[in-house]
Amino acid sequence: MAGSVLLWTGSYLRYTAQDVLTLTVLIARNPDVNSWRNFSVQNVAKQWYDYDRSTFKYIREIKETGSVNFKYSSDFDENGIIYWIGTNGKTCKEWKNPSSIKSVVVSSSDGRSLPYGCLDDVLSRNSAARNVHTSDDKNGWISVDLALWVIPSRYTLRHSRGFGRSALRNWLFQVSKDSKAWKQWYQRRVRGKRQLQVFFRLR
Repeated sequence: MAGSVLLWTGSYLRYTAQDVLTLTVLIARNPDVNSWRNFSVQNVAKQWYDYDRSTFKYIREIKETGSVNFKYSSDFDENGIIYWIGTNGKTCKEWKNPSSIKSVVVSSSDGRSLPYGCLDDVLSRNSAARNVHTSDDKNGWISVDLALWVIPSRYTLRHSRGFGRSALRNWLFQVSKDSKAWKQWYQRRVRGKRQLQVFFRLR
């Protein structure tokens, strides 16, 4: 269904597969035409991320203040940089995956086509973990280009979704200014019981 074009009151609406699923469920629960009309209006109207990047409020905030600090309180809280970008500097109630709206770029050693899952899901906040990983290669990698200057201090890693064979044992946390030259910021070696969701403080 991805890329499908639907016609409604003279306007062409572009829906992703998830949008079509949401609309289908919405109509099934409430066949009232106003329900899906409101949904369609939201999808045809321009959103903040449809405009030039220079108009994004989080970009303007950085330019005006010089820097923004993020304070960790718990895993998947609303205090991190990924949530901040996805809500346009916390000015929008609904979080959007920054990768799906092209505010950040997620890449991998397998290119755009992963053997399991899709690159957007690397930044997923869904309560149910997504099955996302590269090929079984010791040199495999996933990168997130925030298009911002960042000094990382903490991160949460959720992985393997219960499958022991795909759980990470060792990894490097690296940073780069140009996506070419990389500096090792942190190295992790897991010993003992594997945890599927872990918070790390970068030293």
